[in-house]
Amino acid sequence: MKHKLNILSIFLATIGSMMVGFLWYDVLFPDLWRDITGINPDEHVEEWFFALASSFLSSIVVAVFLSWFLSRTDCSSAWRGRLYDVIEGIKGGLIIAIFCIGATIWPNYAFEYRKFAHFLLHVGEMTLALVVMGVIIGMMRGPQKGSML
Repeated sequence: MKHKLNILSIFLATIGSMMVGFLWYDVLFPDLWRDITGINPDEHVEEWFFALASSFLSSIVVAVFLSWFLSRTDCSSAWRGRLYDVIEGIKGGLIIAIFCIGATIWPNYAFEYRKFAHFLLHVGEMTLALVVMGVIIGMMRGPQKGSML
């Protein structure tokens, strides 16, 4: 079965991911991030645009993949509806964050002798971002056959 990607949901999921990153690193944990990384953002103003553009492009790639991934996990349940799509979005985001991203980058942190808090800080943000993206993409899926909502 062919599935079309919803460009609007991908764009909104990308914006959602960027908002999570802003809230995580600039509002909730700015001091922790600075302490762990030793980076002072005020000293890197020139690189800010490149970092932001890189983050935006990366979020688009992840949103496209997540949308594709969620389209492949369809279930033909009779009770399928918006709540089901949101739950599938959450599950998809968690699966990718924990089993793909977390498990893949952990050895890098271990071999580079980085603090476990550093790993948790980044993977926590990635997990929340993927869950938010999954919810947005799940909510914006088109009506399904047999859907109750």
